[in-house]
Amino acid sequence: MQENRNLQTAFYVGLFLSMIGVLFPLWGAPLVVAGSGILMVTTRRYGDPHARWYRVCFLMIVLGVISLWTRFAISGLDAEAALADGWGMLVLPYPLGWFGILILVFIRLFIRRAPQ
Repeated sequence: MQENRNLQTAFYVGLFLSMIGVLFPLWGAPLVVAGSGILMVTTRRYGDPHARWYRVCFLMIVLGVISLWTRFAISGLDAEAALADGWGMLVLPYPLGWFGILILVFIRLFIRRAPQ
């Protein structure tokens, strides 16, 4: 009983961090990575049927954040100074992973499983 309560609290903390971190895309990225990591671990421990997709979204977010920081380190705030526009596509997994987590949370909230 207590473990379920702890897992539920961890799920909400991870969701909160993921939603707050998105307000500042560059500097909030560590919050999104931490939040999605907490969501991934929590759903895995809870036995959620969508735990695999939380893991995929977490890996997408990590890949996108690494490419975002790399792009920032190379070109600074002026994104067009050092890199061509095509390099910006490497950042695309970051928002796609975040939207994936958002969709998975909505599925968890609004679609109920049939009783077994």
